[in-house]
Amino acid sequence: MAKTATDIFKSLLSAEKLPGTILVLAPDLVRRERAVEALVNKFSDDPNVPVKKWNAQDINKAKLTEFAEASSALSLFSSKQIFLISNIEKLNSSITDSFLKILEKSDGDSLFICHGEKLAKNSKVLKFFTNVHAAVVLETPKSPELRRWVSKELQRKELKADTRTLQALVDMAELEASVNSKPVHDILYSRIERLALYVDSETITLNDLKNLFPDVIDPNEFDFVNAIASGDVAKAEGLIDPMFKAGKNPFLLLSLINRNYSDFAKIRLLQSQGKTPAQIRETLNMNQWRFQKVLEGVKAHSLPSLQQDLQEIANIDAKLKNRSLSPENLFSELVFALRP
Repeated sequence: MAKTATDIFKSLLSAEKLPGTILVLAPDLVRRERAVEALVNKFSDDPNVPVKKWNAQDINKAKLTEFAEASSALSLFSSKQIFLISNIEKLNSSITDSFLKILEKSDGDSLFICHGEKLAKNSKVLKFFTNVHAAVVLETPKSPELRRWVSKELQRKELKADTRTLQALVDMAELEASVNSKPVHDILYSRIERLALYVDSETITLNDLKNLFPDVIDPNEFDFVNAIASGDVAKAEGLIDPMFKAGKNPFLLLSLINRNYSDFAKIRLLQSQGKTPAQIRETLNMNQWRFQKVLEGVKAHSLPSLQQDLQEIANIDAKLKNRSLSPENLFSELVFALRP
């Protein structure tokens, strides 16, 4: 059974000595930075150990020579050195082999941590680190695991929340992530920081979420978009009035639906070209959580029907702008028009 990223990370931290080269990949900044920090602290607790930071995107052939010289140079203040190479996914392919050869020469007195958002499975860089069991590749987990992560983050701030509030916080962050293409962990971390600053009680409630984040997408919108895509007319209809009575922006709501159906159409088109799920996700540059949701939803739709659906959405957009009918009536019309 293959080791999980968590297993590999724990194994590295519990080892007597770290390997000289380690890869950390995560779509979000918060977990990536924490993993790198933990590995740096494991390597040495000496504050005099020099930490040299490089951006892989900036390393060309000339810079590579400079990098090689720096990696072999001795420090005047410490016998150890740490090299942090960010944006590793943006390393120029023409220098990849030479770059990895430099890493191969690393000794026990130097630690090279390459980190970034993601790498293709066939990437030479990923294979290099995987072969030496030093690749920590963190993915975006599903909701239950995200709830556990949020609960632990709240505990760090001496806060807590019941299951319903935890799920609401996760739902809002997941939907915002799908709309804005932001990492869900970074969104959640930002929300928790704000909750810690402004909530007086140690227990976070649904009212706290509504008061602090009135402008973010709420679970009702999330449920509404999903209900339309799955053809659950009764559920979608039942959500229309409550959403607009709560002051939801109809144009934002329509843009969410349009994005969903546009992604459906793109996936269907790529599937018709014989692309595999991995190739489709890479082409669309879509995070894992969003991709799985869309891939599941697209099953009920054909490419011709999706083209017609996108036209229906455009028609509703025009009617909204002309204010020919109320948003409630127009979205009710849309719900029936988009039935699979």
